[in-house]
Amino acid sequence: MVDKAPETVKKIVYYCAQCKSKVQESDIKCQKCKNLLAADGAVIKKEINVSLKKDNEIERNELVGVKGWLLYFCALLLARSIFSGIITLSLGVYLISLFFNFNVITFIITLIALLSFGLLTYFRFYTWNSLNELRPNAYWLAKFEALISFRLILLIYLYESQRVKNTYPEEKRKSYFKDKRLVLIIVIFFVLLISLCAIFSQFLNL
Repeated sequence: MVDKAPETVKKIVYYCAQCKSKVQESDIKCQKCKNLLAADGAVIKKEINVSLKKDNEIERNELVGVKGWLLYFCALLLARSIFSGIITLSLGVYLISLFFNFNVITFIITLIALLSFGLLTYFRFYTWNSLNELRPNAYWLAKFEALISFRLILLIYLYESQRVKNTYPEEKRKSYFKDKRLVLIIVIFFVLLISLCAIFSQFLNL
């Protein structure tokens, strides 16, 4: 027969003998009544049973929400969204200028680059918003972002972080087909862009 793990542990708690308020073992005087605790009989020591389940719940509640490293990731993701947006805007302006000095190859490559960075900007902002709103698809979007950006450290963090597990519980996580389709389109556009840039570069070298 397997023994059950204990559900409670014994803990020593200290109280001020004068005002009965809780104090720490290292306290010199009571914070409430200012009674000196060094004197004999100034402190009452009690042994109580503390629920391990309750302690675990308190720990779990402390490691929940968009805080700590998760907050840093969200801030970084927002910054990357803005940066991608600036690139998209610059490509749009450059594309307009090509109408006055038209070149078919340059125009096509610039158009694909514009679409690629435009979709990437939308995806990053969408991921950032989903993480902050604690949406069911937030975890999977963050994983897609890590894969697209080749950020191994972020991927490990998403798998191992207790805060991530508490904030986006496994039973509530969802992966939508529209998100996978968006990621696939972004990857296809960037592969096409890199391929055309390589071909165009070889064409220039000739």
